[in-house]
Amino acid sequence: MASYLGMEAHTGFFIKAISFLAVVMTLGELSQRCYCWGATVLLLWGMLSSELVGLGSDDCIAVLAALVFLRAVPLIYRRALTVAATYPLALTFPYAKHIL
Repeated sequence: MASYLGMEAHTGFFIKAISFLAVVMTLGELSQRCYCWGATVLLLWGMLSSELVGLGSDDCIAVLAALVFLRAVPLIYRRALTVAATYPLALTFPYAKHIL
């Protein structure tokens, strides 16, 4: 298969990124959503590597990494906001309770 996107050198990074984002997206829950994501990735892999689209395995991994990243951005943003909102309060509460 020909490589259209030229991502052969970055395949290892994309696999690590997909794995990390999958863990972050399913952290604390292993519900039906996790299985749906797995099935979606397998279907996309089959479609992208078929003769209809004709991408190589490296290019398929790059496309899947981009899609997983786009899906993970709102989830990471929500978790970062939660940590930013609760962590300072947790640090200052022991001192604030003595003042009040």
